[in-house]
Amino acid sequence: MRFGRVLCLALLAGVVAAACGTGGSRSTNGPPPHGNVLYYAAPGEPDSLDPGAGISGWDAYFSNSIYDTLTVSDPKTTDPKPGLATSWSFLGPDKLTFRMHLRRGVKFQDGTPFNAEAVKISLDHYRSLGVWFDLAPVVSETVVDDYTIDLNLRQQYSVLPAILSFRAGQIISPTALQKYGKDYGRHPVGTGPFMLKSWTPGSEIDLVRFPDYWNKSAIKLSGITYKIIADATAMTNAVVAGQVDFAAMQNVPATNIPSLRGSNPNMVIKNLPTLSLAIVTTNNNQPPFNDVRVRRAANMAIDRVKLANAMVGTGVSQGPAWEYVPPNYWAYTKDIPNYGYHPDQARQLLAQAGYPNGITVQICTFSSDTTQAATIEKQDMAKAGINLQIVQEPVNSCVAKLQNGGIPMVQIGWYFLASPFQGYQTMFGALNGVPRYPGVDDLLAKIASAYTQQEQKPLYDQLNRLLYQLAPSIPIYFLVQPVAYSKRLHGLVTTVNGDVRVQHAYFQ
Repeated sequence: MRFGRVLCLALLAGVVAAACGTGGSRSTNGPPPHGNVLYYAAPGEPDSLDPGAGISGWDAYFSNSIYDTLTVSDPKTTDPKPGLATSWSFLGPDKLTFRMHLRRGVKFQDGTPFNAEAVKISLDHYRSLGVWFDLAPVVSETVVDDYTIDLNLRQQYSVLPAILSFRAGQIISPTALQKYGKDYGRHPVGTGPFMLKSWTPGSEIDLVRFPDYWNKSAIKLSGITYKIIADATAMTNAVVAGQVDFAAMQNVPATNIPSLRGSNPNMVIKNLPTLSLAIVTTNNNQPPFNDVRVRRAANMAIDRVKLANAMVGTGVSQGPAWEYVPPNYWAYTKDIPNYGYHPDQARQLLAQAGYPNGITVQICTFSSDTTQAATIEKQDMAKAGINLQIVQEPVNSCVAKLQNGGIPMVQIGWYFLASPFQGYQTMFGALNGVPRYPGVDDLLAKIASAYTQQEQKPLYDQLNRLLYQLAPSIPIYFLVQPVAYSKRLHGLVTTVNGDVRVQHAYFQ
């Protein structure tokens, strides 16, 4: 998930050169650049490269090169396509058995054979971590033969093929899991085209091409060196100086991108549209946000149009958000109105909730742009009697404190996951079987029992209307994905969500 996309303030020029220069473990002699190694500037460091353990979202930049997934999300539609699983089907009249036929001739990067037993171990491990609940309907797995596995479901789960194109479908080596145990997240081993060579905390993650990759002819790069550049100024300098070949520039304000175009004639610099959104996530298990009136007041206390224009520019993205999918996506509901900016009505709701003098709450930010957004919101919300106290911490700390009740609000970016269902389930569905919002889980269950978009669309409309009333969080505006890449770099695949897949890239 793209929980957030930016960190820190500014680095001195010398630090920039040290962090982003052409030194390091790779040879830089001769074409292609850096010995055919892609220098990739990433805006943050993963907390773990165990697919089931990461909570920050930074891991996606790296894990997509290390792991293959059971299914692959179509870049234009997000529909699941064959990956490590070549075909699948729901069996029986109740559709409670999900059978996958697995790709043959695949190895993990440590030489372990890929087979149904490895898939079973990986899925069991993923569920055992208890971080993500997108496999909650899976009761167990049955190994039918070496290349056939059944997932046994407690309820219908039509979205499972899409779920397996994301974290849950990133299959890990059972040998590596046994070897490293709880430290596996620092020693990831998958079946993907690139494998971990080294990890220098706070600085660099170095991958090399996996020589026994099952689709080796499609892989042209010798490796990928991820430069971790959390600071916006350092990221910009690295791009302008041509010190990297690709940059995921989420730590650079989208409004800065137009002025950067042309700063380096050898680089393409642009904002990509996404399905993701900026959001303020609230802890609704304790006061004041356990009261729906307070949550609705907070939603009515922000001028979304002004904020979207300030953060991404006029007409650049899908604009302000009061739903969780954008207007160009099929699960969007057209007749739901913007909450609008109504600070007087928000004050009235706070008074009805028992806060006649307003509320004072902390909001956690972790970057220049999340702090900028929170600062604009602070000005808007003050007129409604909501006093925001902005605290800035690392993203992992913000998320952890939100989860344990230490901070009631986090300014963050919500990444569109494998399907709209997964996004809604992760944000608003039951956790460990405990419902959080009346009616939501019933609608999610109905969606999971519908097997076509035509059947699911009216159910998503009901869900969108219900969430609008429950106001479980504060969607603000839809995000763009600022990127920069060398004109010598080809074979990039851009998805409808603004992701750029680099696995099949090559230098001209």
